[in-house]
Amino acid sequence: MDSSIFMPADDGQDWDAFLAAQPAGHYTQSSLWGLLKMKFGWQARRFVVKEHGQIIGGAQLLLRRLPLWGQIGYISKGPVVSQGRRDVMERLLVEIENFARKHIVLLLSIQPPNDLPEYMQPLIAHRYAPSSYYIIPPSTVLIDLSSTEDEILSQMKRTTRQNIRAAQSRGVTVQEGGEADLPAFCQLKQMTELRSEFVHYSQEYYQEAWRQFAPRGAMKLWLAYFGDELLAGLMAVYFGQQVVYAWAGSTRQHVDKRPNDLLFWHAMLWGKQQGYRFCDLGGISPVVANALLQNKEPPECKEKGIARYKLGFGPMHTFPPSYDNIFILRPRWLARKMISFAWSSNRQLVSRFVRGVNR
Repeated sequence: MDSSIFMPADDGQDWDAFLAAQPAGHYTQSSLWGLLKMKFGWQARRFVVKEHGQIIGGAQLLLRRLPLWGQIGYISKGPVVSQGRRDVMERLLVEIENFARKHIVLLLSIQPPNDLPEYMQPLIAHRYAPSSYYIIPPSTVLIDLSSTEDEILSQMKRTTRQNIRAAQSRGVTVQEGGEADLPAFCQLKQMTELRSEFVHYSQEYYQEAWRQFAPRGAMKLWLAYFGDELLAGLMAVYFGQQVVYAWAGSTRQHVDKRPNDLLFWHAMLWGKQQGYRFCDLGGISPVVANALLQNKEPPECKEKGIARYKLGFGPMHTFPPSYDNIFILRPRWLARKMISFAWSSNRQLVSRFVRGVNR
């Protein structure tokens, strides 16, 4: 094996091709995502292991400098290695950790793509511990698109199926949008986030995401209309074997016509027709997911309604959480407690760590 480190702009096409061919390949490990994040204050480094000139594993590390000293970094849905290659995962962790110590990376968070032994065993052996925070919610609604349309519909709750049919019968249509429609989509997104008090990213952010992903056929903008009136929009990423719902927004007009249900179904169905294997609805709040996993009623919170809506489309699936390691700072246990406290209270130490990460 041999390895090299390079920026996303270099050899990104080969890396993306490797990712797209792997069942664990995710768009947040792609060069496209790295280039997007670099526009908004992150640095990107990629570690790649090759064998006989072919990529057999790698990881994209995103870094952000802290105000006073050092950096923090994360690897989302990575590293990604060829099936069964624990040795490649070991090699990557050694190189990443050497880089972290050399470049004063105080905290490194890794969220592996799945819980296979080739990922989990090396993480534990290298003293990574479960984080009290996350980059991408570990739980989501994951739909197997290799099933027939009838089978996919049968896994939905009856109300969701009825809503899809109601939208079709009540005159809602779904159209594909383009770059010229992004301002209108951003208005929908802002309306939704003002209602739910979620963080709103700038129009520039969505436009840059479009510029990176859409020319490669990796992003679609779907818009739901009633007549000429725009009711809802969805930006979905189509990468590798997955369709992932990245961002969505809607008005409160004509909610009885159920435009969102038809919009979600259309984006999912288009992905199925194009041969994508899975549809990921974009994550469920851990607070809600943990309660459901324990067969408890989730607490009343703004995320509960969103989770309930997504769960109408299919079953919940849980991936591994984030695992972190502390470099430079000692003792590790005290550093973890400090970071965990900051995260659960006012998040001052790690606010830059999550700003702009995923949603």
